[in-house]
Amino acid sequence: MKTENSIQNTDNDSNKNQALDLSGETLMFTNLRYMNLAEADLSEAKLSHANLSHANLSEADLSQANLTKANLNGIDLSEANLVGTNLSEADLRSANLSEANLNGANLSEANLREADLSKANLMGTNLHEANLNETDLSDTILNGSDLSEADLSQANLSGAKLNWADLKNADLREADLSGADLCWADLRDAQLGGADLDKAHYNPQTQWPEGFSIDTHEAIEANVCR
Repeated sequence: MKTENSIQNTDNDSNKNQALDLSGETLMFTNLRYMNLAEADLSEAKLSHANLSHANLSEADLSQANLTKANLNGIDLSEANLVGTNLSEADLRSANLSEANLNGANLSEANLREADLSKANLMGTNLHEANLNETDLSDTILNGSDLSEADLSQANLSGAKLNWADLKNADLREADLSGADLCWADLRDAQLGGADLDKAHYNPQTQWPEGFSIDTHEAIEANVCR
């Protein structure tokens, strides 16, 4: 098992080109804030409650890792592999997750306020009750994701793919959904006040909140969804 000191020593080693292997390690409650762990292998690592705030984990492998309730505030996870990772209740405020692969990850009740998730893969991701207020989700893949009861107010979802996404009871007030793909999406009881749906795509199977009229928006009913 690698301790915090051994990780620090590895980080300070003169050989910076060798990626750190922490796969399967138990690092719960460990303080790794501001650490340079770019390209490190943390697959299946146990990192619940760990402090990784402002650390550099760009292009790191965190697939199947356990990061429940971890402090990831301001972390760089750009292009990281987070497939199947458990990030429930994690603090990801202002985190950089651009182009990260979060396919099948658990982000339920996570705090992603003002995070950058642009061009990330969030297919089948659990974002139930997540805080995505003012989050950048532009051009993300959210097909089949669970966004029920999530706070997406003022979020940027322009160009996002939301086919079959569960958006029931989601707060989408003043969200940018321009050019988003909402075919087969379930938006029942969602709040859409002030949302921008310009050129958003939908089909007859898209479910809207009761009393909501899509005809008052510049959305596009698509015969063939993207």
